[in-house]
Amino acid sequence: MNKHERAMQIFPLLIFAARKGVRVTYKELSTATGIATIGLGRCLGVIKDVCDENNFPPLTAIVVSTVTGESSYSEHEEERTAKINSVYNYYWDVARVMVEEILKKENEND
Repeated sequence: MNKHERAMQIFPLLIFAARKGVRVTYKELSTATGIATIGLGRCLGVIKDVCDENNFPPLTAIVVSTVTGESSYSEHEEERTAKINSVYNYYWDVARVMVEEILKKENEND
């Protein structure tokens, strides 16, 4: 599987976590998808780019380190918390369909 196919695999898991208002660890994503923890960054980068390009909240901000419990976003705590809350409060149903279509198209072009 390429990074776009893997991103399509990860995306619904992140939407599920966002709807529940919980963070997900790299280890949990790795276990759920079978993607090595070290390889998740490239796949999450695809999701981050799609969210950025379409003005969606940064869905990948809810992915955190197992050790620290913190996301890889380097902002101050207040900014990080605001981004995470925007992910939790966003209505993802419409965005989910759009992102899935975008990822499918990008995969076809890959």
